[in-house]
Amino acid sequence: MPTTVSALEIDAPAAVTRIRDALRAHLATMKRLGLVVGMSGGVDSSVCAALAVEAVGPKHVLGLFMPERESDPESLQIATVVARQLGIPCVTEDISPVLLGAGCYRRRNEAIRKVVPEFSDTWGCKLVLPPDRLRCLVDLEPGEDAVVRRVPDGDPALLRYLGDLGVVPAMTVTMVSKAPFGG
Repeated sequence: MPTTVSALEIDAPAAVTRIRDALRAHLATMKRLGLVVGMSGGVDSSVCAALAVEAVGPKHVLGLFMPERESDPESLQIATVVARQLGIPCVTEDISPVLLGAGCYRRRNEAIRKVVPEFSDTWGCKLVLPPDRLRCLVDLEPGEDAVVRRVPDGDPALLRYLGDLGVVPAMTVTMVSKAPFGG
């Protein structure tokens, strides 16, 4: 059964107030003066950072960037821009040595080799679905259904456009008609 947009509607100002008050109460209980927010450059962590600033102000929020050797450098650039816009200080901690020391890369590569025996440690690693399992909305024909798995966040105009349409992950959509996206 397709998800309706109305089922996803929230009272955003009320939600922000609830989250802000909960953060403040938690800090009071823990006897802390500020918040540290791990920032990836994605939508989720950016919203969390903005909510933290709403709760305690930018002087009491620290953005923590934790890139690792396989992180997309653009993610760090985006997180930096968000932190600057929010007016929060930030710190970058490369977590590659921790992941390497804990054997995370080795165990991941061993798991991949069980499925792809020719996999080499020198290969890059990014999980993608095979083309027959992954389709873009633009590839759908009128009348076809699809479940949205990811909404791209690299293009703000497209993100606003999809948001205005109520397109969110996990919702079932039916292509009714096609028209060029004008940004």
